[in-house]
Amino acid sequence: MSEQLKAVIKGLISEVIGYHGSSQPDLSEVIPDPHVEQRLGSLGTWFTAIPERAKMYGEHVYEVEIPEGKFLEAPTSDFSKFFYDPTLVGSKLTPQEKEMVSALLSGGPPPDRKTNPIMKNIFLQRGQPDQWKWDTKEFVYRLFRDWDYLTAFRDKITSQGFSGIVWKNSTIDTPEPHDVYLVFGKVSVKRKISSASE
Repeated sequence: MSEQLKAVIKGLISEVIGYHGSSQPDLSEVIPDPHVEQRLGSLGTWFTAIPERAKMYGEHVYEVEIPEGKFLEAPTSDFSKFFYDPTLVGSKLTPQEKEMVSALLSGGPPPDRKTNPIMKNIFLQRGQPDQWKWDTKEFVYRLFRDWDYLTAFRDKITSQGFSGIVWKNSTIDTPEPHDVYLVFGKVSVKRKISSASE
């Protein structure tokens, strides 16, 4: 993520209409879902630019106006690459785990089994050449469940004046591109546009 923070800003976002899917039938404002506390979903409030896409996340769809602000434009829809910041990891991962994550996210070859005991154990126990990738993803997901890491990630972005993140033409959760917004904070609902009964 450290390189992403150097991205060129396209400008301020203003008067953008977004849509939020929720299991809650009556919302006047959208706040981070308490049921996903200490996961990526709790970093802020999430919206899509397409109403039909919002239904993927909840049966009740609300129209909101994305607050004006400076948004970091994410260069990738790959959450593992975007939300992983080696400068914030500290001791949350071992040196061997960090080595494996670096190899995975860079697309490089796996670490040498002779010098990385985790790699050696994976190979001996599973015997599958690509198994290390799946084990390594679990190291990344562990960080994404660590509230200290997540808040440090968010604080690093907000300290540079950003009020959220935008994924333009993203394929997050769907093969059809759509804009996705992550807003740090509460967002007022303009109106409810659909529900489970419709």
